[in-house]
Amino acid sequence: MEILYLKLLFIDIIGGGSGRLFEITSGITFRYIMFFLGFLILLYKFCFSKIMIKKEEMIVLLLGTFFIPLGFVSIGVNDLSLAFDDIKPFLFFFFSFIILSQSEENSKLIIDKFLTYLIVVPVLMGIIQIILILMIKYNFLSFYTFYALGESTSNEIMFRGEDGLFFYKGFFFLGVGCIYAFIKKKYFVALFLFICIYLTQTRGLLLASIFSILLYTVFTSRKQIAFIFFIISPVVFYLLYLITLKILFLREDVGDSNVVRFKDLEFLLNIDNIFHAFFGHGWGAEIRDRAKLENVFMEIFYKSGILGLLSSFVIIIYIFLHKNNKYNPFLYFTAFSFLFSQTNPFIFTPMGIILLIMSMFSFRY
Repeated sequence: MEILYLKLLFIDIIGGGSGRLFEITSGITFRYIMFFLGFLILLYKFCFSKIMIKKEEMIVLLLGTFFIPLGFVSIGVNDLSLAFDDIKPFLFFFFSFIILSQSEENSKLIIDKFLTYLIVVPVLMGIIQIILILMIKYNFLSFYTFYALGESTSNEIMFRGEDGLFFYKGFFFLGVGCIYAFIKKKYFVALFLFICIYLTQTRGLLLASIFSILLYTVFTSRKQIAFIFFIISPVVFYLLYLITLKILFLREDVGDSNVVRFKDLEFLLNIDNIFHAFFGHGWGAEIRDRAKLENVFMEIFYKSGILGLLSSFVIIIYIFLHKNNKYNPFLYFTAFSFLFSQTNPFIFTPMGIILLIMSMFSFRY
């Protein structure tokens, strides 16, 4: 029962974006149903069976989610509806108890299924993406019809002009799938997914994918080759930046978004209240009249303080520093998620949280 549930959850997480695309009825999505079923399974396990989690993983999980209660310290008179929106994605950390408590036999099956879906689902998404772009380009589908559909999904789909190019939040896993296909030497699949990534016109997704593949190449190369890569890495990164912005002609609002991020950083650095610096302004607090920031770690710092920021790094550091991890693909998935979250807040969404939990889970073997 739990294995079947986790299979469905993985398919929804990888293909379902932020969960708003598959709405069954008004306000009820497939993601909500999966969360409710997961809660019932977890309740059953607590009441009628033992939940056994390794001590090391439990400590990491507690420390790595400590930023969540810290955000309640200063919640004060903040808008409770905004506070609930902040906290809602973190509820998916409860799924760690279902995943991390699996038996050794089930664990290997779960990891294998998750990795399989990381290839299959992104390829299907890429095929649908290209079909939609071609249909709009050759007037089989009106852009305005597609735009109206996208607008009805609560920003699940974001458009890049009127030529059919778009970014769907589930395309986060185009990057993960591209990295995994490259690691598994499925180079044709990796190239196809890379083309799909380019068609999203999202520089963070493109750069994070390229960097994570380079990281894998360096870590798994011979020491001499790795050393050469290290020496020339500043030049490589600069060239990548020029290629993505100048040669590939990614979307034109890059400069504006950079200005916003630097102003956000300047605002955060000017916090002079010691209490707020350590404990934040609480969930629901607005930053320069905005409830959300593109850089999730800047947002966590503002809302749960420096203690919360340090907490948010714990699971990531645990994954990065785990022994004998350079051949584990989940290391590079985590690196990708961390890098992409510098420009888009994915790592602590349901998609990113499940990926983090599965990364912790994978390092058992």
